[in-house]
Amino acid sequence: DAREKVDKYLDEAAVGGGRNLRMVHGKGEGVLSGAITKLLEDSLLVASYGAARPEEGGWGVTMVEMAHQGASDGGES
Repeated sequence: DAREKVDKYLDEAAVGGGRNLRMVHGKGEGVLSGAITKLLEDSLLVASYGAARPEEGGWGVTMVEMAHQGASDGGES
């Protein structure tokens, strides 16, 4: 269920032009954050990701930078 929601969130952000996302999954035992990490690692929509700064939630929040989409980027990478 969480994988489907994250996939949908990434797709919507890509279509809507979102560049930086914040995924709150909590700290718990790390099962959910591990599943999210695997999904982000495999996604072509994601440029980078990592734990938020401590004041933003630390390892209970994953910050995501979306990959630049489209051919209108002027050829830059």
